[in-house]
Amino acid sequence: MKEEIRYCIPLPHLKTNDGSKQYLSHNKGSWFASRWDDRLRQAWKEKHLKYIPEEYRKYAVEVKEVQK
Repeated sequence: MKEEIRYCIPLPHLKTNDGSKQYLSHNKGSWFASRWDDRLRQAWKEKHLKYIPEEYRKYAVEVKEVQK
């Protein structure tokens, strides 16, 4: 069975103090920016992208492209 593609939202021009890229993250009903963290919801199937705030959807990339 083929695994469904997952997408993440890297936030352009937004990095941590140590230079790590930040991603749109979701936890307990809140959206926020965070470095890649497997404990947070930072990846979505295509059918779930509609729940991401519209202004961020254009930045969606496949998770396999993420450089952690």
